[in-house]
Amino acid sequence: MRGPPPLGPGAPARDRLTAFLDALLDLWEQHGKLVLASETSAPGARYRTGAYAAWHQHTMLLLAECRPDADASLDAHLLLAALDAQLLTHLREEAAVDHKRLARGLRELATRLSA
Repeated sequence: MRGPPPLGPGAPARDRLTAFLDALLDLWEQHGKLVLASETSAPGARYRTGAYAAWHQHTMLLLAECRPDADASLDAHLLLAALDAQLLTHLREEAAVDHKRLARGLRELATRLSA
């Protein structure tokens, strides 16, 4: 949300969105077990944290800037669903999807939602 472009202000919204999602994926790569534990500590725990609320708000604002006519709130939830720790853990450990492929797929999804 802050920092030099493209993560922070000064870059187009679509570039900021993909940089933000890349950073969230990197966070999971570095601290996946901790993220998984926090998101599964209780039913719905992921959605009751301040972190998720901030991620959703930021994603929603960027999507709305890209597509003012879209349902940015719903689209933000759907996009962030791709970063669910249980899903990412399954994709990495059981489906053998590597980081590069995950990042590419996430960027493609973000590009389609923001076009």
